[in-house]
Amino acid sequence: MRDNNVLYFLFFLLALSGYNLYKESQDNERLYKICTDQEGVIQLQLEAINSQKVYISQLQYNYNSLYYSQGSSYYTPNKKENTNPIH
Repeated sequence: MRDNNVLYFLFFLLALSGYNLYKESQDNERLYKICTDQEGVIQLQLEAINSQKVYISQLQYNYNSLYYSQGSSYYTPNKKENTNPIH
């Protein structure tokens, strides 16, 4: 009788371990899917950022060509200036 109790206990531990491994594998698959989906979103955002950079450079070129033709110096919007009012 005592051997059966130990055997049942070991079977219970084996079943519990199997269930935990199953849950972990499901969680890992879910996390992997999230990561692969994020990779596509990151690529899309990089394309949007590059498009915005091109648009900004076109605006800067148009602005500079408009005012350069009037004899003004070039305007560089990306120039870092100390605009912090608290020094």
